[in-house]
Amino acid sequence: MPVRSQPAEVGFFSPVNSPVTLSEPAREMVEDSVFWSWMTIGGFGATTLSFIITHSVDRTVGGVLSLASTGFWTVSNLATAFTHRKISMEIRRNDSQAQRPAAAGIASLASGVLGLGALTAVSLVFGDTSGAAEITAYICYGLSAVAGGYGVFKTFEYASAADTDLSFF
Repeated sequence: MPVRSQPAEVGFFSPVNSPVTLSEPAREMVEDSVFWSWMTIGGFGATTLSFIITHSVDRTVGGVLSLASTGFWTVSNLATAFTHRKISMEIRRNDSQAQRPAAAGIASLASGVLGLGALTAVSLVFGDTSGAAEITAYICYGLSAVAGGYGVFKTFEYASAADTDLSFF
């Protein structure tokens, strides 16, 4: 039987094995994914602010802000997911044995897709009299926030294992 030099991945919630050795192009892409993760955090903050404005100041202004901030949240998650896909392709192209950022990419992609659902529902809220669009928006965004938060966590974990700077500036 062959002996494994590294522990086997046990699934979506397994930790990133440190250190992750990457080529220079892959390292630059990891830095991009960290940037987009910071943008995701900003999108979450803006969406939270728009929620507060919607329920305490003005529903129309809050709705418009929700539309913009949910769109930003969705784009930043999708950008993170596609950057993780490029990192994986670079690792595969170099025949590297480095661990790929699969969990971070899948979580970010799931968050982006759910964000698209939330974005669609938010856009329908303005003409919906039944209230179903608002409930759908909250459900989609809540699930997107859970997936996106995990995606940010796994992105930062992967970047840390690759010895990449996690600072925004």
